Amino acid sequence: MDQLKWRWTGHMLRDNQGKWSTLVTHWYPRDGQRKKGRQQRRWEDELKLTAGPLWRRVAQDRKHWRELEDAFAVRHTELRDLI
Repeated sequence: MDQLKWRWTGHMLRDNQGKWSTLVTHWYPRDGQRKKGRQQRRWEDELKLTAGPLWRRVAQDRKHWRELEDAFAVRHTELRDLI
């Protein structure tokens, strides 16, 4: 399941047709604030742990993105096992 999420993210970010799913991925609320205390992990946080802070740029390189797929699945499984 984690590999499918990883693949979908790469596919979605490489798509330049202005689809809703791509637009929502790049959207950040300008006036919204997160709650106090420990923040819930976001999908983007998981991607940054594996691909680095420039994960959107990394996703444009299909070969490099594929190489990181297994690392993401392993890391995501380990985090889930800790919970």
